[in-house]
Amino acid sequence: MIDTRLNWRPLKYYHIKTEYALTRLDQNVLSSIDDDNNQGSAVSIKTGLSELPLDFNWLNMGVLTVNLDGRYIEKTYNSVDRLNRPDYHRYWNVLQDAQSQNEETSLQMNTIYNPIKYLYLDFNTGLLEKNNFDSKRYSGSFRYLQENIARVSGKYERINSNYTIAQSKNEWQRFSAQVGKDIWKLSPEFIYASELRKNITDATISGFEFDDIGAKVGFIRMQYLSGSVHYNQRYDRVYDYEEQGKLIPQAKTETASIMLDLQNFRETSASLRIIRRNKDYTSKFENIKVDTLRLLYADASVQDTVWQDRTTNLAELNLVHSHWNKAAQLTLQYKISTEQTALKEKVYLDVGEGRGNLIYDEDLQEYIPDPNGNYILFILPSGKLEPITNLETAWRLRFDPAKYWRKNMRGLKNLISKFSSESYFRIEEETQESDTKSIYLLNLSKFQKDQTIRGNMAFDQDVYLLRNNRDLSFRYRFRYLKARFNQYLETSENEDRHSLEHGLRTDWRILNNLKSQSEVRVKAYSKLSNARPLKNRDIMGYYFDQRFSFRPISNWEFGLESQYGNEANQSLDYLIDLWYENIKGRINYSLPGKGRASANYAFQIVDVTANSDNKVVPYEMASGKKEGNSHTWDLRVEYTVAKNVVFTFYYSGRKEANYQNVIHTGQAEIRAYF
Repeated sequence: MIDTRLNWRPLKYYHIKTEYALTRLDQNVLSSIDDDNNQGSAVSIKTGLSELPLDFNWLNMGVLTVNLDGRYIEKTYNSVDRLNRPDYHRYWNVLQDAQSQNEETSLQMNTIYNPIKYLYLDFNTGLLEKNNFDSKRYSGSFRYLQENIARVSGKYERINSNYTIAQSKNEWQRFSAQVGKDIWKLSPEFIYASELRKNITDATISGFEFDDIGAKVGFIRMQYLSGSVHYNQRYDRVYDYEEQGKLIPQAKTETASIMLDLQNFRETSASLRIIRRNKDYTSKFENIKVDTLRLLYADASVQDTVWQDRTTNLAELNLVHSHWNKAAQLTLQYKISTEQTALKEKVYLDVGEGRGNLIYDEDLQEYIPDPNGNYILFILPSGKLEPITNLETAWRLRFDPAKYWRKNMRGLKNLISKFSSESYFRIEEETQESDTKSIYLLNLSKFQKDQTIRGNMAFDQDVYLLRNNRDLSFRYRFRYLKARFNQYLETSENEDRHSLEHGLRTDWRILNNLKSQSEVRVKAYSKLSNARPLKNRDIMGYYFDQRFSFRPISNWEFGLESQYGNEANQSLDYLIDLWYENIKGRINYSLPGKGRASANYAFQIVDVTANSDNKVVPYEMASGKKEGNSHTWDLRVEYTVAKNVVFTFYYSGRKEANYQNVIHTGQAEIRAYF
């Protein structure tokens, strides 16, 4: 891939941005068939006036901003990054049958006019063309924001789409408005939103309409405390396929919420949010169970197709507090909700070698992470929705006595001040447990049981000695993790995990330019899958890590890292013992104001010492490497050629154990700014 960009501002208010990209992707390098479509290009041009003052000696007409944006993308162009904005399909009203098309020719104009101090007028128009598809959009909005008078805003959008192959015409209209004004200690605001989407073919008329009417009142406006309440009703209607052109009621949704905020009161800040939402479908739609019939009423790309009454409750608390001159700092998060969910299904999609992040290991019979993999994972909902309780909570406590005894630290105070600690505790639980009170009150005996859909419990404890001493410091770390995954439709994907780890680390500055970091760790890890015993793990590991950093002069740094590990999987279905050694070397060079370069090389040996069943090394052992020797290396260079020209180069290679081929990856880029 080659990508060239040009930014130019010839005048104070006028700018031009251009970009040209060229890609070449051969899906099958061993064959010359269809090689004529391997290459593709894309062009983007943006130009406009930014905040141009319309000031004519005798008349000031405000400020104007005008932008033109054009893009051309060939069908054969393959981007390595995200090509479109996240709401691209909604923004242009791209119909579902045309969403897979990559090609594009588009042009749009955006203007912002500020005639007087508090008034803003926006206008947008654009045209998009793809193969057998075109879209035209228009939008206008205004904002009047003067706090002592009123806050008023409104927006209207209309997007017309036409897909000639399906002989389909679609019109999507959107409107929103807000009006607010401060009255004494209250701050009322009225909110309205509406959408109408109509799709017309030779045989049918389909689409939807909704009106959302709401109000918000800020009822507390004090120095430290503020609060507001929200309430809105939404009415959904869809076109009836039995009576063409007629809109019929589908659902009514009511949402109520209250929010409270406490800021900087005695070293405490907190926020509380409580929301209740109830969605009620009409009996006509609740009784439709056949998916093909549902699709006559709904477009699955933009509408909900699970028509079940549901009530959702949400409470969220965030708290930050410090005490004793910030020697103790507490952060607390607590979130509880009742919602509906369905069992999930894992779908692995083959996207081609080097474009995914997973590979399928035939020996392990499972998908494992790989930066040059050919699979990506989609997790899709399936089946009937079931009510669940979802809890997420976490707290972090930092304790540093030295901040409390800032002066006169002698004797016992001096000794205690050399210690500090950090504790972190997190719980996540999705469960169908009927005793919801026990879940709300964190009765841990009810967590990760048979009713659990997904659960995660983690505790980390760090204790430091001489943490801020640059010459010598120590850290003890304890880590505990217990997790249950029971949310998948395929029982072989469900499993329990448990991990317990102790570690002791020493940071030592041997010389002013030579630093050492040593760590000893002991870790026990287990994984239990009732449906697939071959996936069971019971690993006990002992590890030693050593890192050296040498900086002879400020521009150069040399690093050497090594890790030694002894692991034994004691699971009866997968008995295996091994030693491994990982050695990494790195060189960093920096040229202040000009650039930097770095080179890294890693070599790992995995030696299996016991393997009675002649099984392969599982991914959870030896840092994910297989038995034998593995090599990885990379080179990265970034250099400022001139004041406005930057060159970047990246290359990486790797040779895995038991593989003959070496995988090379490279990228070069030049950026110019004018």
